[in-house]
Amino acid sequence: MTDRHVGYTVVLDSNIRSDDAQQIIDAIKMIKHVVSVEPVVSDFNQHSAEARARRAVTENMFWLTQTDLVFKEGWAKSVYDDQKTDK
Repeated sequence: MTDRHVGYTVVLDSNIRSDDAQQIIDAIKMIKHVVSVEPVVSDFNQHSAEARARRAVTENMFWLTQTDLVFKEGWAKSVYDDQKTDK
């Protein structure tokens, strides 16, 4: 027996103003079997979570680039070689 779907969640790639979103809402309503479309309004909690996630990714990317630069210069080569021999 196969599962039955009751609905889907769609996440937009960026926040859209309410007056600009009506075309998207209308387009989704045109899809077969769609009964209703309700917009979700962005709030402070969502904005702060996105900002924290963006900062974490940025910090990790910076760390990776610095680690790569350090390794290329040979400063961390001995540490890397020690870790390889421990395994």
